[in-house]
Amino acid sequence: MHSVDFSPDGSQLAVGSDDAAYLLDVGGGQVLYTLDRQPGEVVTTYATFSPDGRLLATCGGGTRDEPIIQLWDFDIGKLLLTFEGPYDYINAIAFSPDGRILAAGGGPQDNVVNLYEADTGKLLKTLWHNRFVLSVSFNPIGNTLASAGG
Repeated sequence: MHSVDFSPDGSQLAVGSDDAAYLLDVGGGQVLYTLDRQPGEVVTTYATFSPDGRLLATCGGGTRDEPIIQLWDFDIGKLLLTFEGPYDYINAIAFSPDGRILAAGGGPQDNVVNLYEADTGKLLKTLWHNRFVLSVSFNPIGNTLASAGG
């Protein structure tokens, strides 16, 4: 496992692992959804819920050098959007508190954090980082983004 994130109401747990992302029911422990992304080729490094709990964003990379961010809607049970970044690998993602912006931090080739419009996937801004990015997080009011790297 690479990441875990509780839904805002605490009823579900998103898990990012080597072969897929999983959505688990916390009360019963069963797997509600398995989000496969070509097992063996793509690693899901991170999975996180939107602030309203309706969407799940997953990110990762793989042996084909195809970094990817996917946005899933469980109300309708399908993949909504795929964002493609300049990254060689995407290590971390975070929604802004209002859910309108998705920040994504990349691996050792790029050293950037990209800000995307969450509902369209449109790239809004690229922020340069001095090393590869391992974590991104917005403050509670959404006016500051912190990033950490290695």
